[in-house]
Amino acid sequence: MLSRASLAATLAVAFALVSAGPAAATGEILITHAKALAGNVTPGDAPGYPITLSRPGTYQFAGILLATAGKNGIVVTSPDVTIDMNGFRLHGKSAANHGIVGLVDSVTVQNGTITRFKLDGIVGQGSYWIVENMRIVSNGRDGFATTGVSNLIQGNVVAENGRFGIKAARSTVLGNTINNNDDFGIVGEGTTGFGNNTMVVNNPGGAQVSGATPLEPNFCAPDCFAAP
Repeated sequence: MLSRASLAATLAVAFALVSAGPAAATGEILITHAKALAGNVTPGDAPGYPITLSRPGTYQFAGILLATAGKNGIVVTSPDVTIDMNGFRLHGKSAANHGIVGLVDSVTVQNGTITRFKLDGIVGQGSYWIVENMRIVSNGRDGFATTGVSNLIQGNVVAENGRFGIKAARSTVLGNTINNNDDFGIVGEGTTGFGNNTMVVNNPGGAQVSGATPLEPNFCAPDCFAAP
């Protein structure tokens, strides 16, 4: 039989575990601008930008991140990483290079804004990426570009970027608003399917899509593809 003291200690531990909540249970790591400047967000992360994410897990923004001129915002070097921007923005101040650079497979980017980078909003060199519920706007080159395959890009606003809106190979592009990018709204390398997207005034005066296959109705103005 437990003594009163032992019982009290056991209940205290149990209460602490319950009170820790989902963030502790899922191992979420909060990212702030101050943490970026201090470094050591993950092992090998030097002070300042870019923030290096070298371990799998979920990383959640707790404020706006302002990347340094000439640097990238975030570099992902571990697979199985989720970046939840939590409604905040990653801002390049028209001077930083890329917003998020991923060198690995299985990365998710969601729920925020990436804007004002000199080059790409998101550039990936891996496969099986998911990009959803994002605003990727007003970057100097591509909104989202990857050299990997089997990616899912859905439910985003991709607008006013200096080259392509979305560039992906053997991937699926669904339900996005892709407007006013300086070149094609979607570039599909390999077999990329796209459906339920709205694409207006990309590639000014020309076709909105290159090298992709329509899956479902899309709205394109002036046209999805160039006339034969």
